[in-house]
Amino acid sequence: MGCHSRCRTILLGSRLGLFLVLLLLNACGRPIISGLEPQYPPAWNTVDSLRPTLKWESFPTERDTKEGARDFVQGISHVTYDLKVWRVNDDWPIRRVAPNGDLLVQAPEYTRTGLQEPRHMIEIPLQANSQYFWTVRARFLSQGSLRVTQSSEVIIIDDLQKYGLIQVHYHGFFTPAE
Repeated sequence: MGCHSRCRTILLGSRLGLFLVLLLLNACGRPIISGLEPQYPPAWNTVDSLRPTLKWESFPTERDTKEGARDFVQGISHVTYDLKVWRVNDDWPIRRVAPNGDLLVQAPEYTRTGLQEPRHMIEIPLQANSQYFWTVRARFLSQGSLRVTQSSEVIIIDDLQKYGLIQVHYHGFFTPAE
């Protein structure tokens, strides 16, 4: 099992467990995707239009059937996807911590729920020459109960031993000039 595979498997556990294992593995030296993996656009690339088609892996993933969750996967039905897109704004990051410790999240610029396929063309033109973040999660029935996956994120370790920084953010892309 390669370093990247070990890191991805760990994401099935708790965030505290993830942090401890990342310390031990030193995060394998590259970003780790948590949740459904994006397929288009590639990270921090410019998309082909102001109404791009975002794509992600379908749920349940191939990893789910290989990682000892076969019984769980067999009970999954009625899978849909929830998509959120934010324009990055200089004066307001996507997420920040309030003085009282609460996590504040900027309202998304674009949201769609109940998507039937693991892709979606943005229905309104996005702002040209802008930076965007996006995330997706699956919503599904498992043995009759409604469940959701966590929203997809990118986990990056910035020289953990030197600075102790772990960044967690959504997937990013740039829009073209008009």
